[in-house]
Amino acid sequence: MVSDTEKLLKLAQELNAEIGSDDHSALTPIQVRKAADIEKLAHSVKQKMSTSFMAGPEFRGPLISPMQ
Repeated sequence: MVSDTEKLLKLAQELNAEIGSDDHSALTPIQVRKAADIEKLAHSVKQKMSTSFMAGPEFRGPLISPMQ
């Protein structure tokens, strides 16, 4: 998940730099592909995060029974 997140950040920074340096208002086909890759990777990271959260340990109450 960490490597996917790092890749997501790298792609987003690259795309942001490309868009910021262009004077065109429309995206190039390469920029559109990068945006699609970013979206796909973001969904993957989100899915992995929700899966890891849902698969966490479940609370079962106190391990030691209370004294009576």
